[in-house]
Amino acid sequence: MAARYPDLDFVEVVNEPLHQPPNQPDRGNYIEALGGAGATGWDWILNAFRLARSYFPSAKLLMNDYSITNSTASTLAYKSIIALLQAENLIDGIGIQIFVALEDGLSRYLHVLRKRATEDAALELFSNTLTILAGNKVECG
Repeated sequence: MAARYPDLDFVEVVNEPLHQPPNQPDRGNYIEALGGAGATGWDWILNAFRLARSYFPSAKLLMNDYSITNSTASTLAYKSIIALLQAENLIDGIGIQIFVALEDGLSRYLHVLRKRATEDAALELFSNTLTILAGNKVECG
């Protein structure tokens, strides 16, 4: 991929590690190929980012997951992964999937996300999905 697209601005390196990890045949089943849980519990993620950084040294490297603000356990796990990646300068931002009720307001959601999931991380946020729930309608963008 790096040979074909050497000038990518962004690379989403790991998608949904907490909620859809690639540890089943229908999800790729490649965690062990990247080192498994290892000493940190997340070595496969660290190794994926190390590889991505070596192949895409100028790209911003991202991780993405959903429901990070809905659960304290998810928030803490996500923050621990981010801290491990930051210790090696491997992550530049997080991609977020936003599903928000119109009456809740997007700015409130982003405030909660910044506060809970990235407060100590000082990372950029990138929205890769936006779904606004408006009554019985769903608007995607």
